[in-house]
Amino acid sequence: MSKKRNPGGPFVEVEDCQERHGVTAARVDRLELALYGKDGRGGMVRDISEIKTQTRALKTVLVPLVASVLSALITAGILEGLSHIHL
Repeated sequence: MSKKRNPGGPFVEVEDCQERHGVTAARVDRLELALYGKDGRGGMVRDISEIKTQTRALKTVLVPLVASVLSALITAGILEGLSHIHL
């Protein structure tokens, strides 16, 4: 891009404007490709969606597992405590 000032006034020449628009359009195209992929169904958007899905699946397995383990530990602790009581 041209960094020189226009000596004729505050106006920008058509070539400078077209050059700047071309660079901006190329950047936007690269960003869209990274976000959505070539077919519009890939890229980072799909990756984030897959991560969210896997996180939900992990929660549905992990939460009941942790609850079961804690219940077993509490029950074992209670039974251990009761076994030491002499009636």
